Amino acid sequence: MKRWGLVLLVLTMVAMFGGCDTKVNGVSVGDILEKSHQVSSDLNSMHLSMVIDQDIKMGEEDPMKTQTIVEADIIIEPLSMYQIITNEEASFNTEMYVTEDGIYTMDESGQWLVLSPSYSEVVRSAQSQANVTEVLGNLQDFVEDISLKETESSYLLHVDASDEKFSEVINEQLMATLQEEDSETLENISVKTLKYSFTIEKDTYLTKEFKIEMDFAMSMMGQSLEFESNLTGAVSNFNEVSEIIVPDEVKQKAIPIK
Repeated sequence: MKRWGLVLLVLTMVAMFGGCDTKVNGVSVGDILEKSHQVSSDLNSMHLSMVIDQDIKMGEEDPMKTQTIVEADIIIEPLSMYQIITNEEASFNTEMYVTEDGIYTMDESGQWLVLSPSYSEVVRSAQSQANVTEVLGNLQDFVEDISLKETESSYLLHVDASDEKFSEVINEQLMATLQEEDSETLENISVKTLKYSFTIEKDTYLTKEFKIEMDFAMSMMGQSLEFESNLTGAVSNFNEVSEIIVPDEVKQKAIPIK
């Protein structure tokens, strides 16, 4: 399921691309995103909170409902992260430390494992989370799909990326992020619903909250998979996470995995 979590993160960030000429009180979406991107480039750490509710259907089987709660402290350079993942339905909690010295992760039995710092799938997942507040690409052809509202303290941006014209961009991002062997097995990704909204603070132009409604299907190795996901997230503690330290107890208990 970690891989589908990565897919979800990629689709999250795809919805953040681009600019728009829609204006509120003389301020356009393009202006807001440009300033937000400039501010994000100065960020080196943050805390990320997410709640992901999913219905996952495989073939003709009944849908499986899950709720996953993610809390993560992230440092962008050098890339490091401490993450706690809770899944109530599976009664499963796990922790992970990503550092230059190694990747420490707890398995379902509670055993700590240590992986090489170069372990690609984990590093890509951490990078995706580290970049969640950045505008990661360019959807200038779709600027008319982004709407803008405001409150006293925030700009509220919304994009409905459900249209078929977004599929090519989403597919490109997925293929660029997944492992080569996974990319070869992903076929016929169909995004039925993808609605994204995020809140940018007026005073700082920092992205503070985001929400996603997503319904998509894919086939993998001949097996159909359908996902209905609702994600709510919040970003805080900007530039306040100074260090990720792996406890000595974790290092001592961890079993090396090659």
